[in-house]
Parts: sequence; C-alpha cells; structure tokens
Amino acid sequence: MLPAYLAQGQHEAKEDFKLAPASMICVTGVLSQTGSMAVTRTIGEEEFSGVINYRIFRARQLHMRPAPVVILHGGPGIPSNYLLPLVNVITDRTLIFYDQLGCGKSSQLAKTDVFSIDHSVADLKKLLDHLNIKYFHLLGHSFGGILAFEHLKQQKDDRCLSLILASTPTDTKLVQNESERLRNDLECEDEHRNNVFFESHQCRIVPMP
Repeated sequence: MLPAYLAQGQHEAKEDFKLAPASMICVTGVLSQTGSMAVTRTIGEEEFSGVINYRIFRARQLHMRPAPVVILHGGPGIPSNYLLPLVNVITDRTLIFYDQLGCGKSSQLAKTDVFSIDHSVADLKKLLDHLNIKYFHLLGHSFGGILAFEHLKQQKDDRCLSLILASTPTDTKLVQNESERLRNDLECEDEHRNNVFFESHQCRIVPMP
C-alpha cells in the first residue's frame, strides 16, 4: 500500500512532474515519476516546437549519493521502454530514462531537418540542466552511445562521473556498409527488403514485439 502522500500525488518535485499511474509501477515494481520538457528547433527562418517526455525511477534519490544514471536509448526511432529492466539491475540509485524527440511519448515532428546528432546532444544537455543534476553517470545503448560519446566530445562536462557504451558502433560507416551488403544479399522483393532485413538481422523474436 502506498503512503498517503504518494497516493494523493503530493510530493516535492518540479511542477511538471506527475506521479505515474499504478500500471506504470507494475512494469518494474519500482515507483516512477514522469515529466516533460519543451524543446525547440530553428531551421532557417522556421521554428519548430516539441516536447520530450522522461521517466525517473527512485526520484527521491535524484540529488543524493550515489549519483543517478542517465540512460540513452538506441535507434534512432526506438522508444526507451525496452531498457526499463535496468531498473531491476541497478537498484541502488536513481535512473533517468527519456524518449528522444520523434520517439515513444515525445513529440513526433514531420520535418526531418529537426533531427540530427547535434540537436539530440543539445536535448540531453537541456534535460540535465532542466533536472538540475549535479553529478551523473551516462549509459548509452547502440545509437544512444553515439549521443553519449558526442556529448562528452563536444564539451567538457565535469558532472559526468563515468560513461558506459553498450553495443555502440565504433565505425558508423562500416556499420552502414555492412548493413547495405546484408540487405542486398537478401533473396526477396525490394518492397519487402527492409522488413526482411529487420526480422533477419535486428530482431528475430516471433511474433515481433
């Protein structure tokens, strides 16, 4: 049974924090809080606005030791929820997940110019500032590892205590070339090639989740 102040949604947090519904607790067995952050993109003379949604597990420990882990999901284009089992692996601190722009519960913007590595790195920095995080560990999976690496390459961030790269490519050009070779080797019609490639080389679970 939840404490009364949690059951009533009364908690000390930023105004844009919302207590997760009961169904969200069942995903990991750990209470989480959700929030959102506005982002903008300026392309030429046009400005585009969107919202990035994030989820914080063990939010009460956010500004305590040990430092939280900020988790960057892969893709691009895949939401962060496939990494939620980490909550039951890393059990002694706050974990922060967010859906990158265009993914999951964050805004879907039609103009492709709004998406770039530099923009995504800027979103990460804004989220760290938005949550007023003093120190953190950074974990990037696959494409998220590229963003994590770029974040630290582009700026000296003394707040970052460690970097974990999981299944992150060291040579994106090689990955692209090999992916194209594997795609061309498939014996199927062109209209089905992308789906067959995904089912053969990226996710072999049947049925597809």
